[in-house]
Amino acid sequence: MTPNMSLRPVIPTSKEDEEALYQMRIACGWDAPRVSAWMKDIESGQRLLWFIVISSEGDSVSTEDKKDGILVGMIALVLENENNTRNSFSLSKFGTAQICSLFVYPQYRRGGLGKAAFLEVEEHARKLGVKMILLQTGTYENNNVPRYEKLGYQQVEVVPDWWAADWLAVGVVPTAENSSATFMEKWL
Repeated sequence: MTPNMSLRPVIPTSKEDEEALYQMRIACGWDAPRVSAWMKDIESGQRLLWFIVISSEGDSVSTEDKKDGILVGMIALVLENENNTRNSFSLSKFGTAQICSLFVYPQYRRGGLGKAAFLEVEEHARKLGVKMILLQTGTYENNNVPRYEKLGYQQVEVVPDWWAADWLAVGVVPTAENSSATFMEKWL
């Protein structure tokens, strides 16, 4: 059974929110140095970013009360990404957006929180007029590709060395398992 979950928008001017995001990115091992740039993207409207929140008592979580509930993860919707040529396909002027940066702390996984957050962000995108959602995931990571296929996503392309430079930058030898990315899409 999925606990009561809600998405709480990250407040771009909040140092508390910035620190919480930073800690989540450290925990997942990706993109911690990008958090301050993400906060600017949120403020400019290019990135919508939410905390995944659950209630500590099992009650419904209010997104109005920013201190209510437990922050268990995060998810983002990128509307424009003109400064990142690696993701230039996600420009909103084409009616597309990219769901990215999904993370749930390990102790809260396997309960359907990621799926529930994903579906809620898709609905938010639909209301914004997004016609297609794009995503990228590790080809060999945690059986992600079949999970997204169950949600209606189709594979577009597999790029074997997509994250090789990222791994080299942190002193890790790239392999097929850690460097391959699968790009997927779903019409809304």
